[in-house]
Amino acid sequence: MTNAGLQKDAAEGEQTDLDGNVKVGSTNIQAVTDDSERDILGWIVPFTIGNDFVVPRDWLEARARDLNLSPRMLPKETSNERGFTRAGNRVDARMVARIEQSDNVEINLEKVAYKRIFHVEVHDRRDEERFDGELIGTIEYSPEQQRAVMSPRIDSSHEMWETWEEYRFEFQEEFDLMRQSNLGEDIRRMIVEFFRNQSQSVKFRAGGGVYFAPQASGEVVKALDQLVTDIDREHKRRGFPCELDSIEVAATEEKQQMVEEKVRRNLEQQVTDVVQSAIDELADEDTLVDDLVGEIEEELEDVEGFANQYNALLDAEMTVREYLEEWRDTVSGEAEEVVEGVLGDGSDEEVDPDRVI
Repeated sequence: MTNAGLQKDAAEGEQTDLDGNVKVGSTNIQAVTDDSERDILGWIVPFTIGNDFVVPRDWLEARARDLNLSPRMLPKETSNERGFTRAGNRVDARMVARIEQSDNVEINLEKVAYKRIFHVEVHDRRDEERFDGELIGTIEYSPEQQRAVMSPRIDSSHEMWETWEEYRFEFQEEFDLMRQSNLGEDIRRMIVEFFRNQSQSVKFRAGGGVYFAPQASGEVVKALDQLVTDIDREHKRRGFPCELDSIEVAATEEKQQMVEEKVRRNLEQQVTDVVQSAIDELADEDTLVDDLVGEIEEELEDVEGFANQYNALLDAEMTVREYLEEWRDTVSGEAEEVVEGVLGDGSDEEVDPDRVI
């Protein structure tokens, strides 16, 4: 793969500031090099995935195959139960206020475990007096039949019959669509999970979709870029666009330090999450220190692998041990025993970087 195949034209679009003095826009982009002969560390990958995307599952799977993306990367298929819930939320968002205004009624939808009970308060149009709420119908998901069962409680002579029919029809159409599709939130979760887990990447901005993808992730980054572009072109309805950009990070000392700083924060947080979770278990009187030590060692294997990947990329020396030693200095009692157990007797000796501790 060539560098040009991944680099986006930085001069296009509105300027956006990223952490680490990286800017996308017409101003200087310190992380990017136009020198195609220069080595790169990887790519800063900002992305935006709006919610208003409905992507047919069969299309998504076929496109992933075309791009040689692993099926394991794709979001989970939408279950019928989840499709039922999504259909209801989407129909309510676009229909309830419109029906209330046009029919001069107030609609109350009671939602209990895959069942929607359709109550309507009807305003008398002559003197604005109000009836008590009237049950118009129910829509319930049937796990046995794998479908939405719709049961009117009024007949066709009732003044709310057309309202019920309109809502029922819209719900059925939306349910048929939702159970065979993924939404923007699913696609966004897919992208985030790849960068968090499969590439063991570094988040560059808290609360935002900006990650650093190591050089080894280049082929997948390019494929995801194309997939997101295709989704935006073929399935955008409204709202935010579906975009993913990859910005080359030059292999310079300055940029190595920038990425290493992010990695160290990420590494420290991963160790903190593992150790804190284990220590919290000490509140259970049946929890044994030796059992917790084994659990921590097992979980930190992946964290150490994460550190080693970036050590090789950045020519750095980051280890899980340094953060475990910080923990040892801040805890006492059984919690200290747990951390000491993970560090082992030779905690001050140089350790093989391939070992967890």
